[in-house]
Amino acid sequence: MKKKTAYLCPKCGSMNWKFANPIKGTSSMINIPSMVNNLLECKDCEYIGIFFEVDEDRVKEIQKEFKKEKN
Repeated sequence: MKKKTAYLCPKCGSMNWKFANPIKGTSSMINIPSMVNNLLECKDCEYIGIFFEVDEDRVKEIQKEFKKEKN
């Protein structure tokens, strides 16, 4: 059975994302049409880029690590 996965923002650890607008500029990447399909935008911190894909059962554990790093 295939495990369910979730996408986490590498900047803040949020799972609150949407597909990036191909016209909106990014500070970290060039919006090349072939790459835009792989870009996600965090609704919490507005990061645009490639997100971590993790097993759903590890999400809370990883998000705790993000909170530790902020403190």
